[in-house]
Amino acid sequence: AAHQPAPAVPRSPVRAVSVPRAVSSPRSPRDKPPAEFLQKLRTMVADGPPSLIKWDQGRLFVYDPYALEGRMSAYFRHSKFSSFTRQLNNFGFYKCWGKGKYAPCMYKHNELDGEPADGILSLKKAVRGEKAPPKPAREEDPAMPDRETAVRARASRTERLRTRAASRRDEPGLTRAHPVVSTDESNSD
Repeated sequence: AAHQPAPAVPRSPVRAVSVPRAVSSPRSPRDKPPAEFLQKLRTMVADGPPSLIKWDQGRLFVYDPYALEGRMSAYFRHSKFSSFTRQLNNFGFYKCWGKGKYAPCMYKHNELDGEPADGILSLKKAVRGEKAPPKPAREEDPAMPDRETAVRARASRTERLRTRAASRRDEPGLTRAHPVVSTDESNSD
């Protein structure tokens, strides 16, 4: 038995009707679940030890980035602190204090000032090309010394170390790792 094609069904003339977006039912922000990163960040803040990461009045404190990086694989598909900070920046967080990759730091978001940690779930990813709102002046943390105090403390510590090293040079019984070579010509044969 030879295969015969099915008879063609006559199509009725149907016109495509475009529905304006305003008429179609738009999804409200509450219908759409929060981004996966935000859900995991909220879980990390709630479950993570406060010695590593803490949410306080709209500010995200990361006390030990190196240790936190070791625990990230429990929450994310990666374990890189730099990927974590990039995601924070993608959602509008910015670093208020803390200099260096693994230095303790604080992140803030303009819309979450004073909010509980559940406010994290209301954020949306920043749209590329759209100008971000201006950041407020850098916030000082009482636990972090200001730059001038830190510079003075470092200079004072350096001077104490130099003084201690100079006094140890004069102590009897200390040997140097590298003997001092005299350039005095009177010792030469």
